[in-house]
Amino acid sequence: MKPNPFLRAALAYASRLEWPVFPLKPQAKEPLTQHGCKDGTLDLAQIKTWWSKWPNANIGIPTGIKFWALDIDPRHGGDESLRLLVYEHGALTDTIQQMTGGGGRQYLYDLPDQQKIGCLTAVWDGIDIRGEGGYIVVPPSIHPSKRPYVWDGATSITEQILATPDAWLLLELAKKIKPSGPFTLPEIIKKGAQYKTLHKMGSKMRGMGAEEPEIFAALWAAMQSRCEDPDQGPEKMKKLARDICKRYPAGPSTAPPPVVTVSKPALPGPQFTLTEVQQVFSRWLHLPDPGIITLTLGAIAANRLKGDAVWLLLIGPPASGKTEILDSLLELPDMHSAGTLTEAALLTGVPRREHAANASGGLLRAIGEFGFIVLKDLTSTLSMGREARSLLLAALREIHDGAWTRHFGTDGGKALHWKGKCALIGGCTPIIDEHHAVMASMGERFLLCRLPEVDTRAQAQQALEHLGKEVEMRCEMTQAVNGLFRSFQPAPFHLDEPTRKRLSALAAFTSRARSAVIRDSYKRDIDLVPGTERPARLVLALARLFHGMRVVGASETEAWRLICALSLDCIPEIRRRVFEQIYPYKQVSTTDIAVAIDYPTTTARRALEDLAAHGILTRTSRGSGRSDEWEISPVCNELIGLETTFPEMLGQVKRKSAGA
Repeated sequence: MKPNPFLRAALAYASRLEWPVFPLKPQAKEPLTQHGCKDGTLDLAQIKTWWSKWPNANIGIPTGIKFWALDIDPRHGGDESLRLLVYEHGALTDTIQQMTGGGGRQYLYDLPDQQKIGCLTAVWDGIDIRGEGGYIVVPPSIHPSKRPYVWDGATSITEQILATPDAWLLLELAKKIKPSGPFTLPEIIKKGAQYKTLHKMGSKMRGMGAEEPEIFAALWAAMQSRCEDPDQGPEKMKKLARDICKRYPAGPSTAPPPVVTVSKPALPGPQFTLTEVQQVFSRWLHLPDPGIITLTLGAIAANRLKGDAVWLLLIGPPASGKTEILDSLLELPDMHSAGTLTEAALLTGVPRREHAANASGGLLRAIGEFGFIVLKDLTSTLSMGREARSLLLAALREIHDGAWTRHFGTDGGKALHWKGKCALIGGCTPIIDEHHAVMASMGERFLLCRLPEVDTRAQAQQALEHLGKEVEMRCEMTQAVNGLFRSFQPAPFHLDEPTRKRLSALAAFTSRARSAVIRDSYKRDIDLVPGTERPARLVLALARLFHGMRVVGASETEAWRLICALSLDCIPEIRRRVFEQIYPYKQVSTTDIAVAIDYPTTTARRALEDLAAHGILTRTSRGSGRSDEWEISPVCNELIGLETTFPEMLGQVKRKSAGA
């Protein structure tokens, strides 16, 4: 008896690839079983029963279980749509492919970890997504046109491997599946429309991948601050969030949407002072020094004043509180959240006819003439390949300065232009210091605020005290930030002469101390000492931030203390620690410094050489076999005016170290 090719293939899919199968009508796509793709099984006995009953049945495989499919239909423009995508982003990663009986092509991709991808038709012209709840027809099935489905590959399908989808493809899909534009709530939600409006808001969030705690937090905040006559308590909002999550599957979150825009109207609610905001954050987060909150809020205020943008990065290890602080800002007007950055996410070159109805055309298009990027983690950007990272950092430099033109396409034949004021407040781990040479040589634009060392046991204990109250915590911190800026008004700013001199001294010292030194990537010897950074850009940024902190309510003494600390934080950590050890003494040996900062002597010496290369230190050789000695250079002494400036900075260093 001749073997049945349909049965043999179905058994191979189930037993060797662990792909569940189910039967379809012969030369058709309609299921033969009652529940269709939900009947897909790995049970070999059941498979044999089906194909004994329907020996010529086509084979269906449910998608969204082992893989998802990118379905290209040339009859509806799929080939052209794919060509445009590849033209902008590059070729698709090689993966399992099949040529369909209808003349199309399907690319099968591995499912992202812990993520769901659903079905979507006409994502682009002629391109569909087959994910959860869908299925595909596979070889040796026969199309209604009587042409067979065929796997594309030199080896057997059982020897091929599903590839991880390209990051750009997931990002483009996220733009299509997740709304990039804002979900705008009315400034005041009328009583009769409260439940309907909040249900719509929660459903939209669910479609963007939000889980129950996030949805509840947003619903409860909206109920408290936007509803004309709040008639739903927290328990009812929790139930609404739970019902939404049960009813609707979470939208795919394979890549963070490039833009999450918060509606513009100011939220009604209680007014907060800076002290009250600090108290709210200190109640929930372990903050021995709430100055980090003052600096962050001061940066927001500074960017709402006239002048160039101020870019602030919060530097700290994982779980140090950066994300909670940044998340509390997102309800403010003009905020745009970004999980990571790419050139395409900033300005997309996909033709307008390819855009989703609510697509913005990229982060900068959504920002327009003014807005904030809240960047959750710059670390992922710094971990890019060297070429991609350099291009993005160069783009960010131009964006900071107010204009950027993105060239793309063959030989850069197309261009997209943006002009405006783009503020940025973000987070990063201390890994940023490893990339200091590249960032500094291209022109440093960031101000760095390093979170102080803390008692980790005390931090863990405080976290446990708030176990199960995370939603309440985020609501309160967001409400406090909103309350501070509820009636924000720019205030006139005048720097007196003593403050000008102090800021000039800080900027002159910091810009020199953080200037780039290029080293050989293998031997780590100094290859090049680029020109010392000039202080003009830095002193203006420090002045704007100083003004911003004063506007939100910081005293002059406190604002100055924090500016001193921030100025030192902008210097690479090891250079700063080295200088701290040398400052109190006339001369210090390399070995003593290495012991004091608890680093290898070779590493400490490199930091000393970097500072000496830009005239901060001078080296005295003690001859062969003896450790060199280092001291603050006369140029540095004159440059920063140690008698009047640096003791304040050093005091800030000691304060932060003492908190460890």
